[in-house]
Amino acid sequence: MPIILDCSLADLQEKAKTYQATHTETIRKYDEAKEENDENLRLLADITENYQDIVKKIDFKTHQYDHLIEKMNNEQSNRYVIQEEIKKLKRKSIQINEKISKYKKKLNQLTKKQSKKPKNTTDITRSVREIQQELDAINNYLKANEDTNEKRREAINKYRRKRDAAKEYKKTYERCYQQIAYLKQFINKRQEGFLTIAEQHQYYLRVKFQNLMKKYHFDESDIQIDHKKEQLELIIKKHQRDPASLSGGERSISTFCFLLALWQSIYQPFRLLDEIDIYMDNEKRNSSLEILYQNTLYYSSSQHIIFTPQTVDSQHWNELNVPVFNMPIPKRSL
Repeated sequence: MPIILDCSLADLQEKAKTYQATHTETIRKYDEAKEENDENLRLLADITENYQDIVKKIDFKTHQYDHLIEKMNNEQSNRYVIQEEIKKLKRKSIQINEKISKYKKKLNQLTKKQSKKPKNTTDITRSVREIQQELDAINNYLKANEDTNEKRREAINKYRRKRDAAKEYKKTYERCYQQIAYLKQFINKRQEGFLTIAEQHQYYLRVKFQNLMKKYHFDESDIQIDHKKEQLELIIKKHQRDPASLSGGERSISTFCFLLALWQSIYQPFRLLDEIDIYMDNEKRNSSLEILYQNTLYYSSSQHIIFTPQTVDSQHWNELNVPVFNMPIPKRSL
């Protein structure tokens, strides 16, 4: 039974204006929220890129740290060897000094005996030849060990250089250790916030994927991600059918929508699709290319490349400033 409302045309026009103003305000708020969301996505991409740069710097500093530790271990080994050599040289020097003192005493005794006038030649118990032979032996020994003091000084100077180098390496090690401790603390803080960032990425990925799949009239679509197990699952249903019964074109569309949604969360300088439309019909293929074209306009900082064995309307895409390159047909031998 029809319902009759007692309402004038002016009232209807007034209500229409009110609804139109409300609609305009809602669209404006939606556009502002969308712009804010896009800005947050761009900031998130920058943060992710900075995080990757920091991880690379940490790996580089860790490599430098390992190299310094290895170098310090080698220097400590060399230092230990030099210290052992110095100890041996000191012991040898003490022995030589003792022998020199001993021979000096003997030489003084012999000199005193020679300076005294002999009362009787029969009192000489040693011949001049024997004394001369002993003096020659002493002189030969002293000449043979002239470079001992020089070697000892060289060993001491070498030890001092190694010691100063070890101190410098120790300072470098402590400075690197402090920097690594700071970086570890920074990484721990980043890891604590990783789940928050991952959940934000997952939320934007799911929303974008669901919106794209709705354009292709899928009943249900979702993405389940387990970050700890590093597992990803796509949930797709159309007309309440079993996912295993989906056609090749429908599977290609779901993959295409997933990649477009993923591109919003991850910045890449180059984005390539290889034969993504091979199982699609013409209608879905054209709509997919149009969606991809709109996506390239929004993410103009990335280079998009598509490989397809299907025929492409070069004139249509050239008008949109999209270059199309046709590869020559390969020659096949019979």
